[in-house]
Amino acid sequence: IIFLIGDGMGYGALDVARQERPVLYMDTIANKGGITGSVATTNLYGEVTDSAAAGTALATGYLTKNTVLGLTENLEPVMNLGEYMKQLDKKLGLVTTTTMVDATPAAFAAHTNVRGNFTAVAKDILALGVDVVQGGGRSYRSETVQDATGKTLTLAEYAQSLGYTYATTTAQMEAVISGKLWGIYQDENMPWVS
Repeated sequence: IIFLIGDGMGYGALDVARQERPVLYMDTIANKGGITGSVATTNLYGEVTDSAAAGTALATGYLTKNTVLGLTENLEPVMNLGEYMKQLDKKLGLVTTTTMVDATPAAFAAHTNVRGNFTAVAKDILALGVDVVQGGGRSYRSETVQDATGKTLTLAEYAQSLGYTYATTTAQMEAVISGKLWGIYQDENMPWVS
């Protein structure tokens, strides 16, 4: 299963794609057996959402408050798609052009009431055992967390202690042929490519 999310993507973006490139649109969605659907991603109160509430709706099926990831309105954790896939013993990857701790990818692996709690988000992603994590966010690698024994480690060290290969360059990423990958290639968001 590949779940693609375009930032701010809604019916308007799909309509433009269909009008601008009808052959490509039909080949990729309609004629290839692709399945489309829609999810209400407003926040719990029906207001304009933020990425945390919208990501939670996509990843869990639950509406929640803005800034909240993977929690109900009472701040109780709800199972996200990442956790569900890991329960089924499936491989899981989070690949993003933002930082690996950004609200949208994080919604598929993390639980926090403050989306900006980047260290907790990263720890949740790693603790879940996401097999491939790729994106920006290298600036967070020196943040510290406690491992299961209480030892203080940087996020990079923590990832390695959990069996991840930590890559910061394309060459390092391409050298990984098995095992888990924590690939963080830019300090913040990945650059736009035209």
